[in-house]
This record gives sequence, C-alpha cells and structure tokens, in this order.
Amino acid sequence: AMVAEGTIFKYYATKKQLLREVLEYIVHETAPSIFKNSLEEVIAKCGTGDAKAVIKQLLAEKVEDISRNVNCIKIIVNEIQYHEDLKGEYLECLLPDFIKGLEGVYTMGVNNGVFRDINPHTAVRSFMGMFVLMTAEKNLLNKSLDISQELDTVLDIYMNGVIIRKEGV
Repeated sequence: AMVAEGTIFKYYATKKQLLREVLEYIVHETAPSIFKNSLEEVIAKCGTGDAKAVIKQLLAEKVEDISRNVNCIKIIVNEIQYHEDLKGEYLECLLPDFIKGLEGVYTMGVNNGVFRDINPHTAVRSFMGMFVLMTAEKNLLNKSLDISQELDTVLDIYMNGVIIRKEGV
C-alpha cells in the first residue's frame, strides 16, 4: 500500500478487520460479476437456441471474468483455509446462489428435452469440477490453453461421455 504499518492500523484496529474489509469488497463488488452475471440470459437462451453453444458462450465469459479477477479469487481461497468464521460468512453468500442459478439452467435444459432428468445439483457439481480444474490450470498454473477448444472438449465429455458408443449396443 506504500504506507507505514501504523497508518494502516489508524484505519483498521486489527489485521482481521483489514482482511474483512478486503473480503467485503471482493464479495460485494467483484464476485457478482463473476458468479451471477449472465445466468438469467443463459436460462432464457437455452429454450430458444443450441444449449451447448449458449453454455459455451457463458463459460467463455466466466473464464475471462475469472482471469481478470484471479487475484481476488486467490485471496478468498487462501484466507478461508485459516478463518472458519470467514469461510461460512463469505462462501455462503457466493456459492449457494451461483449453484442454484446453474441448477436452474440445468432444469431448463431438462424441461426443454436437452438434458437427462437427473439430480440437478449432482449434474452441476460434476460439470463444475471439470470447469474449475480447467480454469485453475489456466490461471493458477499459467498453462497456455486454447479456451474455445478446451470448452468444446469439456462440453462434449460432459454431454456425451467418454465411452465410445457402438452401434446396436
């Protein structure tokens, strides 16, 4: 911050209070653009277009959002490991709404005959595992990825599996 330590403690009584202020900013100012934007749009588009293309577009946007804000995500992931109170407080206001939104997208796909009728939470969790690992490789391991190609592959695996289907079987 290019200020003396004493100056910081003039505004924040403890390190924990400073951390809370940083997390408040991330959760209320930065995270909504990563976790909440576009879900309503995707739900609307799923009923009118190619679900795979709509989902790919959303995911490409999310990869960019995450890449732009990777330092904020690193702070959250790092700090919640050491502060149980913060973990409950901040993750609970981010993840449930995001997961519920994705479950809504999945349910819309089921209702439109695009997706199988399975537990939406399980379906979303399975997909997010693939997406999160791909995004972590790009942003945390600095792996050079062709995101468009990676998303095509991830969506293909998710929607069609990895087993070769033999005719008549």
